[in-house]
Amino acid sequence: MEQSSFLKERETCYFKKKVSLLGCNEPIKNEFQDIVSSCSLPLENKSNIGVNISRVHFDYNSNNRFDYFLWNIDCSQSRSFLRTTFYNGAEAIIVFISEDNLEHILRYFEEIRNRIPIVFIQFCIILNNKSKSELLDNELNGSQFQEFIQSNEVEFNELQNATDTFSQISNFFIEKVRQDKFESKFNISFIARKKIIGENEIDDRCSEYFPPSMSLVNSKIIQYERIKNLVKNLGINVDQANPDWIVIENENFGRFSVYLRNGSVYYTPYECENCSNTNCPNYHKKKHYICIEAESTGWSNVRGIREEELLILSKIIALKDATEKSLPKSILEQIHHIQDCAKLKN
Repeated sequence: MEQSSFLKERETCYFKKKVSLLGCNEPIKNEFQDIVSSCSLPLENKSNIGVNISRVHFDYNSNNRFDYFLWNIDCSQSRSFLRTTFYNGAEAIIVFISEDNLEHILRYFEEIRNRIPIVFIQFCIILNNKSKSELLDNELNGSQFQEFIQSNEVEFNELQNATDTFSQISNFFIEKVRQDKFESKFNISFIARKKIIGENEIDDRCSEYFPPSMSLVNSKIIQYERIKNLVKNLGINVDQANPDWIVIENENFGRFSVYLRNGSVYYTPYECENCSNTNCPNYHKKKHYICIEAESTGWSNVRGIREEELLILSKIIALKDATEKSLPKSILEQIHHIQDCAKLKN
């Protein structure tokens, strides 16, 4: 049975997803959250803890309905050290971009991609005094943006109202389920200011982009290109179609996928490769996250290889020829749990 039939077999499918809202214009983000949300926590939470959470009911069509939990994250300087802690679990991110600060696209992109392996990012450029064609011809046509757009297959579209953002996100999730895709997607959307907040008078001046903190950024960003070069020297193939991933075929367990940007490890048992049991709750979840942590501090005298990179390299090397005897008990228990589920569903 084809995977696309999964959605057709049910009269109505309900999805619950976390979406983060970023951008340097806090008043517009707050107004947007108020307009699209069916219920919300008090906005004072954003001032107190750096985020406010609301619920957005969205009917993509008669068969597919979503409950989005919208995390409106404070991106001001005073909260910059805190915001990335709220990214965990987000499968889509909306980033409001001022027409006068398009360079924020590149900065937020790197910040997000270094923390979330698979994500839908929708950059919403708010049009006020400039047009879409003007920005495309004069500003997004530069070499820096063109390289970003082409290398990441960025798509462009226009939004007619505030809820259109969730139509784009819902389409990403539906296609992800139908086609069993584990790939990120990136959109740049254009929307007129009044279509987001109407005629409301608010201060919509955009502040500067403030990185989480230079010390945090420097210590957390993985030098993944350096890792790829070392991995090639070890005789491990790098998938050119998905250069951010190392795929390890282990004859004893199955397939391990290591995301080079943050070191996350995902596991697929051999039993799941050709699974046809559409009733299995994990039928469309072919990659299972495995927690692998260092028990002690690592050390390297190789330039560009710090403890963060060393841990990822250790994961790759350990998983390449892993056996029941070589892996720690904590990792084996996770693998066996996933394998047991795979055996049951077949």
